[in-house]
Amino acid sequence: MAIPLIVFGIEYFLHPEIAPGVPLLKVTPSWVPLPFAWTYLTAILLVICGAAILFNRYARIAAAVVGLLMTLITLFLYAPILAMAPGPSQVEALNYVADTLLFGGVILFLAQALYREPATLKTST
Repeated sequence: MAIPLIVFGIEYFLHPEIAPGVPLLKVTPSWVPLPFAWTYLTAILLVICGAAILFNRYARIAAAVVGLLMTLITLFLYAPILAMAPGPSQVEALNYVADTLLFGGVILFLAQALYREPATLKTST
């Protein structure tokens, strides 16, 4: 999962006009304030978190951050796109919601599956 995150981040640096989430051909709608800023922020987070997962440094936290990011992108970007989509393009808008939410869900499963240090018990002497 780390390699796709890094590749997706690089894609956003190369094409900041596309909507953040899963890199698809959807251009960020004009009603989104500061669209390039959101795309660059997403790109930075994807590259940093992908590298953290790849090198197993704070991998669990990095995966949780990406999962949360994808969930928020779905709620605040793709859900309104779906709600405003006219009849024939609702299937395409639903595809964007499903792709991004599925990707976020997989990353959250990864966060849950990654190794966590067991809590150490302090004994009083």
